[in-house]
Amino acid sequence: MKVGAKVAFTVTLTNTGKTDCTWDFAKLPVGVTVTSGSDRIWSSDDCAAWKPRGKTTVRAGKSYPYKVTWPGQRSTENSCKASTEELGAGYYVATAEIKGGAAKKFVMQLHQ
Repeated sequence: MKVGAKVAFTVTLTNTGKTDCTWDFAKLPVGVTVTSGSDRIWSSDDCAAWKPRGKTTVRAGKSYPYKVTWPGQRSTENSCKASTEELGAGYYVATAEIKGGAAKKFVMQLHQ
């Protein structure tokens, strides 16, 4: 992946239960955070427009995928505006988390 390029992630919610469930994103938010070491680079939590909204019904044994796009830039907390600061080449980790659930990580390498 190239430094500064957009990166799309698919986060999949899976209903492993025996009955359908309705997911309310306001009550059980899902977020993606990109880090480099201990440096927080970007988070979907910084802007409501970057997160899924509303409710969806996930049938028993089925999954609900949705896309989150990291613009390849640093975000500013509580702002929908990305920084113009250029990131360096290297390894970055995207972590998808559901409130009260396990986190899943994806390691990526950005190059010039």
